[in-house]
Amino acid sequence: PATALGVDCLVDCLITGIKCKDCGRVWTPDIRFGGAAIGIGAGLYDEENVIVSDCIVEGAGHFGIFFEHQALFNPAVYQAQPRGVLITNNIVRAGRNHGIGARGMSNVKISSNLIYGNRNCGIYVDNQAMNIDISDNTILDSGEAGICLNAAVHADYSGTTGDLDNVWIRNNLIKGTGEAIRLRKAPGKEIRGLLETGNVTIA
Repeated sequence: PATALGVDCLVDCLITGIKCKDCGRVWTPDIRFGGAAIGIGAGLYDEENVIVSDCIVEGAGHFGIFFEHQALFNPAVYQAQPRGVLITNNIVRAGRNHGIGARGMSNVKISSNLIYGNRNCGIYVDNQAMNIDISDNTILDSGEAGICLNAAVHADYSGTTGDLDNVWIRNNLIKGTGEAIRLRKAPGKEIRGLLETGNVTIA
């Protein structure tokens, strides 16, 4: 299934003030790709930089908002790391999988979002992601976990993901989730440079 707003390798781009409702509604858990509300591919240019702010996403399929490095599909072509990504001040609610995701990305800040009622994880990070700052978010009523860091096999991706490096989880409010913060590691995989500080978790 298609992603409602799906574009790749953006430079000097601001995505703001849009509303996405029931995007990716034909997505099912056996489908690995697509089916999101806002999905941005990355990895072609060093100067890629994007802000996604002040959007409302409701009832999305695979992800509400996510960034995905395209080296997962074509590593010979996509070798650059984005200069920076900021996902801030959005509302992501009632999704059928994860709320906000960073897959194979680097230099991403996910901050000051309201994320609630998503079936699996509020925020999901995997596939050799590095330099990920998850801060000052309010994450409520996620079925699986408020925040999931995955260096292991997961149902929506075939195979084992790579190590994660430098993930900072700071000053988030996490309430009513299956787990507050879930760490998954396959044998031989690592989550390095993990900082958890100032988070408030409420059952």
